[in-house]
Amino acid sequence: MASTASELISEHASVFAAYSRDFALVAVIVYEHLLTLQEEIELSWRSRLSATNILFLTNRYCVLGVVMFHVAYFTSSDSDLTGDAIEQLQFLVWPIFNGLCTFALSNKSWVVGTSTFLLSLVRFAISITLYGFGRTGTSDPIYGCVEEIFITDAVFRAFSLASRICLIAADLVLLLVIWRNLKQRLSADLTMYTMSRTFLHDGTIHLV
Repeated sequence: MASTASELISEHASVFAAYSRDFALVAVIVYEHLLTLQEEIELSWRSRLSATNILFLTNRYCVLGVVMFHVAYFTSSDSDLTGDAIEQLQFLVWPIFNGLCTFALSNKSWVVGTSTFLLSLVRFAISITLYGFGRTGTSDPIYGCVEEIFITDAVFRAFSLASRICLIAADLVLLLVIWRNLKQRLSADLTMYTMSRTFLHDGTIHLV
């Protein structure tokens, strides 16, 4: 808890920077959604309901929901629980998406797809596990009533390290699969526009 004037100023600056980032993220994500809204309506909303469509739309709107609830939390803590639920859903959707993507691009290898899914799932598992340590609320001059988890710094660092290592490993597996399979499908003509080339380039940039 901040106790001195300098600490209060530092925390206030940190909070302001964090919420400025969230507002910027909302603007960028909404702009991107508007740019592709017509294609989304034609390819997803007007097509037959399927698991693929549900996964795509959930993945697409979870990110928007998380940043919007983070912004809403700036003025009201009532939305914190809903925002937390959406964030946890996001951590569950990503492993499914990564696992299916890797499975499809690895010539339907269950070993590769399942490995990527499990590695990506560690972040969600750790996030859920943290609820088992117990929580309490403390009063902060800036945040008001804030949540604290009964967990030592050493355990928290271990969880964070495990989460990051597993996510990096999952991304590396997916990146290698993308390069190994899609690169073989590209034609010799580097100027030729294909979906495989788009996925190869955009997917690599996204993962890196």
